[in-house]
Amino acid sequence: MKFKFTLINLKKSFIIMAISGLLACSSSTCSSDGNSPQPFAVNNPLTIDSAGVVPVIGDNTTTSIIYVHNNTQQTIKEIKYSAKLNTGEGNFLDNNSTGTCATIPAGQSCPLTFTTPTISKTTAQGSALITANYSYNNQALQFNQTLSFSRIDDNIAKGALFSSGVSLSGSGNDMAYGTVYIYGSGLNKVYTVNSITSNKSGVQIIQGNISGKQLQSNYVSALEVSAPTNLLNNAASTTAKTNLAINNDGGYNATLTAISSSDGNNYTSTSNVGVTPSTSGAILTSGNVPIIDTNIANPTGTLYITNAGNQAANIGVISFPAGVTRTGGDCSSNLESTAGCSIVFSVPQSSGNGNITVNYTGGSASSLVSTIVWYNGKNEALLQMTANPNPLTFNASVGANTTVILNS
Repeated sequence: MKFKFTLINLKKSFIIMAISGLLACSSSTCSSDGNSPQPFAVNNPLTIDSAGVVPVIGDNTTTSIIYVHNNTQQTIKEIKYSAKLNTGEGNFLDNNSTGTCATIPAGQSCPLTFTTPTISKTTAQGSALITANYSYNNQALQFNQTLSFSRIDDNIAKGALFSSGVSLSGSGNDMAYGTVYIYGSGLNKVYTVNSITSNKSGVQIIQGNISGKQLQSNYVSALEVSAPTNLLNNAASTTAKTNLAINNDGGYNATLTAISSSDGNNYTSTSNVGVTPSTSGAILTSGNVPIIDTNIANPTGTLYITNAGNQAANIGVISFPAGVTRTGGDCSSNLESTAGCSIVFSVPQSSGNGNITVNYTGGSASSLVSTIVWYNGKNEALLQMTANPNPLTFNASVGANTTVILNS
């Protein structure tokens, strides 16, 4: 059974256009020969939303959407989409949806449909690297975005719940967009979503607000928010804050609040939205890495990285936990704005965990830290990854780390 997004007023489908083939980049840094897709450092014509964590409920898949925006005053045609997964199999992107979103009119957006793989209790999580290749003003361009997903086993009725927060980045544009996901908890419940609101006028809900509608258990709905990235000059987003305060906290934060009810009970769920200032430079982000079972020959994992900032990142030393070795991937010494790359690594047979740290310059942060976990399913079985509270929610912030404790 597949859980599909529901209760979203999607825009009228666009005319499906034939997709012409564009040559793909052979590495994380593309050449400028006029044929290979190029990153676009300032005022990106096309952007894919920053995204919260997609909930994968139990042993099922989740079908939902992420929005693609045309930020120009002319129609962009022949957009070609692709996606890589670091766990599971099957087509991540829906073929009909990629056809519909191959053409996006000026200033409009298109909901791109995807379906996650099933996630076991021991694998726990994973991610996809979504790539859009297109042409604008006779220049071949490319935009990359990571999309993380995580298994949730939630049989207790707790209302309509956000699965995570989101950190918005405009990738050089004046406006940033993000998609967060809300799902119905428990079993066989129907919730009335009384309201979904933002506590800051600078962060607005622009698509998918299901206030006044119903959401069933195990169904997932996508909600899009937007915010200006030029915070210092935007009065709506600087209320009660000085310019110095905004500089110090690295952005502008808001809280989304969903109030729902069922059978006379009221529930509240919140999601934090962070906004990265347009002056932050390079911003490296990463997707979830699945927990790795080492009870196979040559166990490996893949970490996807994108540059969500408006400047290139100069990548320095990449450090790994003891016993973990890099074996492949295309991350090199430079990652342009909107570009993506991968790091493939092997882990030892014995169980362990640690951080992959990518040091870089070009932005306000100096490193990207991603936690990896591996275990031997034959000799030292990992019973299950559990979080308290469950579901575990990640607050959106710039340059922060989150620790997950695993019990085996």
